[in-house]
Amino acid sequence: MGVSYNWGRWSVGARSRYFGPRALIKDNSVRSTSSFLLNLKLGYRVLDDVWVFVEGLNLSGGRVNDMDYHYASLLKGETSPRNLDGVATGINDQPHSSGRTQNFRVGVLWNFLGFDPANLHCLKVSVRVK
Repeated sequence: MGVSYNWGRWSVGARSRYFGPRALIKDNSVRSTSSFLLNLKLGYRVLDDVWVFVEGLNLSGGRVNDMDYHYASLLKGETSPRNLDGVATGINDQPHSSGRTQNFRVGVLWNFLGFDPANLHCLKVSVRVK
């Protein structure tokens, strides 16, 4: 969920995302953990088509996974268990794609086609500050 507000040359925005625990396989015996993400952004329009901004990402500071999975896999050098027929079954694992850690960005946004800064026709340059 997100909200933004513009007044004069200033803009402010907030975005949050909550994923509750969810089933990773059909029988619901393996579940992911819940996660909460909070991002804030403050911007200032210095020229008609140029904005400077500061962004705080994952301000709640929690460990966030963008994606969670559960499946059998086998890494190089691992020995796989075998089923009753002697077929290698792999090792059940829960790989994931980690989300952003808590950090801050400052940047400049140049809207070279003259549209709203939320438009995709812009050049955005940002620097991450840890």
